[in-house]
Amino acid sequence: MALSVKDEVATNVGIDSYTFHRFFGEITKWEEPSQEQWKLKDFFDFADQQGVSFVSLQTVYLKNEIDTFKADIKNWLAKPNRTVVFTWGHPNGFDGGRKPEMLFDALYFLQVSHELGLPQMRIVLGNHWNFDMPVQERLETLRPLVKSMLVAAENFGIKISIENHADFLAVQLMGFIKEFNSPYLGMCLDLANVFRVGENPEQLLRDFNLDKVFMIQAKDVRKIEGHEHPTGWWPSQFFGSGDVGLMNCMKVLKEKNFSSPVVAEISNLFTDLEVKEVAAQAVAYLARELNT
Repeated sequence: MALSVKDEVATNVGIDSYTFHRFFGEITKWEEPSQEQWKLKDFFDFADQQGVSFVSLQTVYLKNEIDTFKADIKNWLAKPNRTVVFTWGHPNGFDGGRKPEMLFDALYFLQVSHELGLPQMRIVLGNHWNFDMPVQERLETLRPLVKSMLVAAENFGIKISIENHADFLAVQLMGFIKEFNSPYLGMCLDLANVFRVGENPEQLLRDFNLDKVFMIQAKDVRKIEGHEHPTGWWPSQFFGSGDVGLMNCMKVLKEKNFSSPVVAEISNLFTDLEVKEVAAQAVAYLARELNT
């Protein structure tokens, strides 16, 4: 349910449009198609109903509304205290370096970010299918692609955050990010993906310098026996009821006075859960845990 007092949702609590991927026409092998279909305006309406003023938009869905999405974003941003960022690269970005041609698409959305005055763009370098590939070989191939994006981002004054997309250990990715020594390059830390690759989300938050974490993606998932590999089934749960340890993670963020965005994202759902109900609960959970 939506919060009754909308200003209870702090400006750093948000929601990502991948939460409603089935409504945008995408399904995973764990899911069935949805009769309900959305456009960008429908997602904005849901965010408004929850009192959310920060949203991250999957660029892959914007391509279906190429003639209208810029105007829709401008209209939503016209209200006070609104922030939009693009989340680029779904499903697998540069595919661990095997798709360098995707750089043109990434630079296009970086340019659009500049046009719209967006402060940050999250990118992915690969996904869980790249996890078992040799790490150093991938990083060597990815380094010039990230450098090209960083040159443009620094020119525009836009931050780039690289998500740990279950393709690397988060500690490996953070080391790669630090190599560039740029205030414009940081991490989008996905807590569930930390868990999926065998790391401890709470401990990682304690160990990391969170100044290099430009955004947190929060979701709660269940660990299913027989699906422990990153490519397995990690179904989303109501926040606080899964295996990620979200409550303790939120406590660490509060202890460290983390003020960058914390964004709810839902993947495929555990049996019989309904996405709009889980999404509304997720936003309310983050607002409560971060602000009380």
